[in-house]
Amino acid sequence: KGSLDSVVNIQATSNDFQILNKLGDELHFLFISSEAKVKEGNTFKIKVTTSKNAKCVRCWHRDLSIGSIQEHPELCNRCIDNIENDGEQRKSV
Repeated sequence: KGSLDSVVNIQATSNDFQILNKLGDELHFLFISSEAKVKEGNTFKIKVTTSKNAKCVRCWHRDLSIGSIQEHPELCNRCIDNIENDGEQRKSV
């Protein structure tokens, strides 16, 4: 298994939560994981689990959207958007 097979769950103190939460959907790219979630708590904890979602054959991210577009049954919506449209809009924080 690799990092793209993982889901990173973070519990962060108030200050750290505010910083990490600004990354929004970009947070998982920081960890090179398929998914990353952050919630506020009293202590800082990180728990890494294995994603149960299917793996995109193009980007190797595991995502719920894989198989949702009949013309591209093995691709995630992000990859389909990058192939057929103008592509994703990434934000730098």
